Amino acid sequence: MNIAKEYKDDPELARTFGEAAQRDEAKLKEEQARLERDAATLKQRAGELERQASEVAHNQQMLLRVIVALLSLLVIGVGIAGIIFTHKIAGPIFKMKRLLRQVGEGKLVVREKLRKGDELQHFFEAFEKMVDDLRARQQAKIARVDAIVEKLEADAQKGSKEAEPEGLAQLKRLRSEMQEQLDM
Repeated sequence: MNIAKEYKDDPELARTFGEAAQRDEAKLKEEQARLERDAATLKQRAGELERQASEVAHNQQMLLRVIVALLSLLVIGVGIAGIIFTHKIAGPIFKMKRLLRQVGEGKLVVREKLRKGDELQHFFEAFEKMVDDLRARQQAKIARVDAIVEKLEADAQKGSKEAEPEGLAQLKRLRSEMQEQLDM
């Protein structure tokens, strides 16, 4: 406006200046429109990014929940498996300890078996074989004592003074004790 007042004497210059101003104004309007479109596009992209960020956060929360749930199931599964496996091992060990104590006390009878699926089956079988072997040895000794007792009784009936009644009684008590160990 000030330029139009100052150059009103020179209409050509004023027109040229006016055209240049209009071109500049048109360029500015185009630039403003472009910037407004860019701003709208950027707002749209910002909204999309916010939605994507929200979806990512939601997905991360879901993934975290799934991981926590799976880990919880894994811990519970490992715990249950641990209990089962320890019972399959600890039960037979407890039973073997009690049976070994009984054998140590002289009881040569194994009436118990391990549960199906328990561990240490081979060890228990070896233990049973050992008890059976001890039992067979004890029975062999009893048979020898029986033979000696029969001989002493036969000698005593014949009137032989070699057989002492006290020795015979001790031998019979020993045989009874040995038989008790087999019958317990």
